[in-house]
Amino acid sequence: MKKQLPRGFTLVEMIISVALLAVIGLLMNMILLNSMRAILKAQSVKEVKQTGDFAMSVITQRLRNAVSVASCTAAMNTITLMNPDGTTTTISVVEDPPGSGVRKIRADTGGAIQILTTSNNVTVNTTNTLVFNCTSTTGRIGITYVLDHVRSANLPFEQRASISYATTVVLRNWYMW
Repeated sequence: MKKQLPRGFTLVEMIISVALLAVIGLLMNMILLNSMRAILKAQSVKEVKQTGDFAMSVITQRLRNAVSVASCTAAMNTITLMNPDGTTTTISVVEDPPGSGVRKIRADTGGAIQILTTSNNVTVNTTNTLVFNCTSTTGRIGITYVLDHVRSANLPFEQRASISYATTVVLRNWYMW
């Protein structure tokens, strides 16, 4: 008579199979979660960078084309420029919309207001706000500001999207103010 081989799996084989599936599932879950975090951070950094680059390009263009600076003291957060056409442009930080907590960089040229940081998801950092450092003898103006993604406020440091900007501009049409 033929000896029959047992059909089916033993309890030990089943426990090992379930444990392996659980470990593989846990690893896949961790990989997926970390990938989603990385994608969200990359999107936030991209939005902050695009907004900050645009604001810096407009500010530097306005400064380079200015004839003079109407008022300039060390480390101020508002600057008023005299344009070649005789109008003035004031660049400052405002809360927009009021009460929202989102601080934006604004350029006001004779009542024509242009918001330079247009995204509602990007705000000017409250600690390192927009600062202009003016040197009247050389016509150089230093610009410094930090932009944060609104979503970053309550996140751990490694997940925050924050970019610092700093440059120095020399007025093209400068004369001592």
